[in-house]
Formats: sequence, C-alpha cells, structure tokens
Amino acid sequence: MFAKFKSLFDPSKKNIKEVQSTVDEVKTLRDTYKDKSLEELQTIIKEIREELHPLIEAIPEKYKSSIKAPKRNKDYVAKEQAVQDTLLKNLPKVYAATGEVLRRRVGYVHYDVQLVASTILAQGYKLTEL
Repeated sequence: MFAKFKSLFDPSKKNIKEVQSTVDEVKTLRDTYKDKSLEELQTIIKEIREELHPLIEAIPEKYKSSIKAPKRNKDYVAKEQAVQDTLLKNLPKVYAATGEVLRRRVGYVHYDVQLVASTILAQGYKLTEL
C-alpha cells in the first residue's frame, strides 16, 4: 500500500520526467546531425562557444564559481545564471553533436538512460536513481 504512495512522490521519477523532453530533442537532433559533415558539427560547437565567451568573460576569474556554491559574490549571480541558462539551452545541440562524432569515430551510441542522467546532472547537483 505504501509503495504506491512512495512511487507517487518519488523525486527521481519527477527528475526523469522533467528531462525527457530534452532527451527527445537530443535524439531528434542526433538523427538530423547524421547527414552533417564533421566540419558542420564543429561549426555548431564553435557557434555555441562564441555565444558563451562574452558571458563568461563578463565574470572576473576570482568570482567564477559553481552556481550552487554557498559563498557566491552577489554582484555576479545574474551573470553566472546567464551562463548556466545558455549552457542548458544549448545542451541538446552539444550532446547530439558530440554523440554523433563519437558514433562516427568509435561506433558508440549513448543509451537514453545515459542521456537522462547526464542531463539531470547538468542541471545542478541533483542526483537521481535511474
């Protein structure tokens, strides 16, 4: 009886459900990227780096820290959040592009559960049981 209630409020299932749309987007992009050349995949990653570079450079080196760090400089919280938001926005593109390169070079394709776990971890220090 309690097992039903436990599964109803299971935070792991909630975390997995939250990232499923991102995983689906990665899989869709991965299919799209199969037709792209390595140069095109490199260009995708380069564009993301160029988008991130000014955001990262706006934060002085001594204040760069984890967004979850307890002793963060209050002046740079919004800038750190902008970096994090940009990273999360581009996460499906990065996973799909690097996954496609890995598939071509090594012949390895990530399992969905690996994409789920890495997406959850990329969102912060959330741990989940898969």
